[in-house]
Amino acid sequence: MSKQRALVVGVSNYPPAFTSLPGVANDAREMATLLGSPQSRFRDGEVAVLTDAEATGAAVTERLAATLGSAEKDDTVFVYVAGHGTVVNKAYYFLPHDAVRGRIPETGLPLAALRDLFDGCGSRRVFVWLDFCYSGGIIERTPEADHVAEEKEIIERTLRVAKGSGKLIVAACTAEQTAKEPKYGPVKHGFFTLALLDGLRGKAANSDNEVTASSLYEYVVKRVESESEDQCPVMVGHMQGSIVLYSGPRKLDRRVSYRGGP
Repeated sequence: MSKQRALVVGVSNYPPAFTSLPGVANDAREMATLLGSPQSRFRDGEVAVLTDAEATGAAVTERLAATLGSAEKDDTVFVYVAGHGTVVNKAYYFLPHDAVRGRIPETGLPLAALRDLFDGCGSRRVFVWLDFCYSGGIIERTPEADHVAEEKEIIERTLRVAKGSGKLIVAACTAEQTAKEPKYGPVKHGFFTLALLDGLRGKAANSDNEVTASSLYEYVVKRVESESEDQCPVMVGHMQGSIVLYSGPRKLDRRVSYRGGP
């Protein structure tokens, strides 16, 4: 019997060596609530949440390995990771709560390790969403890839590394960009996560009132590119057919409204 597995990681309150990220942990908890709601395909599955002090390097690595490594062919897997990201010696890292400045290679989570877990996952339905600076570094790049058009060409070539069907990694920005936040509102949230949350709430629903992997990706990319200057979400992987993540009982109002807007 197929299973649904979700892992949601969000770090807001870093140690003093790093700036705090207001709203990230709450976004993670809201993401988990949406995934566990009656409309979600993950409602009867396992939804694990790691926020702030819970999201140590060891805990995140262990959970990623358990979530991706134990998945079988017909399982559906959803992973969301948000917080700080950085580059050290041309290697890309997500910073867990216990990351140590000056010791990032030892205490950060290498994106190459996450990509290896993704590639090795046995499921045909795997969706990984990364919201942190330089998250596009999970995609292998060449030194001369300095422009968005060239990056997209590399992404297309890299699609072959994803084994199976229905497997996507979506990063908030390219390996050269920072993940940005709106300037309005009392609490800041990343453009990428705002779009992802609103998409799951129904803004990304298709004509059948279903949020599919494809409709969610298309909605997130279009919205981020329209709202955030110099931020281009990137994707690695490929899709076959329609995979429903979230559905509603009635047709939604498809008009888009934005937090903090008029």
